[in-house]
Amino acid sequence: KTKYMSKLLLVDSESDILEVYSTYLKQKFSDLEIITANSAFEAIKLFDHSITHLITELEFPGIRGLDLIWKIRDLKPNVGIFAHTGNWDYKSTLSSLLVLNKIQGYAFKPHKLELLYDFMDLD
Repeated sequence: KTKYMSKLLLVDSESDILEVYSTYLKQKFSDLEIITANSAFEAIKLFDHSITHLITELEFPGIRGLDLIWKIRDLKPNVGIFAHTGNWDYKSTLSSLLVLNKIQGYAFKPHKLELLYDFMDLD
């Protein structure tokens, strides 16, 4: 369904979440290339300018997910970003980032996989 070659950087510290999200999104978007990382630090190392979308958790040891979002925004301002977390303390931060168009969506775990589909299908 995507209109051009999309490349997703999927970042989460839980390998089972990376697997479930990857499998789901590959079923929905057969031409989607997915790169996975289990930390914000690894994601920054793997990032390149062909990446069109970022889905990231917010809580990692070391570099936080919010820092990752700012870093990726600096490197490529037009990348689509979706953030998710199990920590409701981020609610006001995430809603502010959405209003400022720094992220295109967010959710609190556990959430429906369809939210990822809706995010990837934005373009």
